Amino acid sequence: MAQPVSLLNKSTNEVKQSATGFSWTMVFWGPFPPLFRSDWKWAAIVFGINIVSNAIVPGAVFITGIIFGVTYNKSHLNDLLNSGFVPQGDKAFVDSVYLYAGRVVPNEDSE
Repeated sequence: MAQPVSLLNKSTNEVKQSATGFSWTMVFWGPFPPLFRSDWKWAAIVFGINIVSNAIVPGAVFITGIIFGVTYNKSHLNDLLNSGFVPQGDKAFVDSVYLYAGRVVPNEDSE
């Protein structure tokens, strides 16, 4: 089950939503979750891979859906972190978000 995460861009005060964990919405809805998150890059990637894989093996969208269900939330979270967004919440939760994203937890002094 996915855990919701709020991220704040401190320079623009923009808040975006992401999640950690498995994305069931990617399994069942394919490119629509990235579209709803205004994540145009991943919407195009998922749509293209689904079209190509289904042309090669009919029904392969279920397999690609599971693969993207495992990988999408982490990719989206890393894209937001690369864009200057930082997770919001208590220290333990923020640390767990950085660890989920495969990143080193930043020191409080550097912020």
